[in-house]
Amino acid sequence: MKKPGYLIAVSYSEEDEAYIAEAPALAGCVADGQTPEEAIRAVMPLIDDWLETAREKGWDIPTPLSYEQLENIREHQEDSIRKEIAEKTKVIVKKLLKEFSKRGPLNPPVTRQTTPWNLVPSK
Repeated sequence: MKKPGYLIAVSYSEEDEAYIAEAPALAGCVADGQTPEEAIRAVMPLIDDWLETAREKGWDIPTPLSYEQLENIREHQEDSIRKEIAEKTKVIVKKLLKEFSKRGPLNPPVTRQTTPWNLVPSK
């Protein structure tokens, strides 16, 4: 029988100086490691332990997400990230334009100046 697959989210924690892997559907099912792979390997037996404990205690066991559901989540996250980047870019461009408008043109027009070279009479 194939084991159910639960989403495992991996992130880096600056505070812990380690990668954190968690199964969000299973409350408290979290482990860490020095690499993402190590963190995932550490959380896998915890998922099994969590499910075993839930069965023993009669808790409701969350249904794992299907591949299609995971893809929808990923696509939604990518769309959200793209929108966030676009919004931040607009804000930065507006600030830059405001700052540059205070300073004047980036390339001011060149005016002819009197220098020793153009005071010499031409032949």
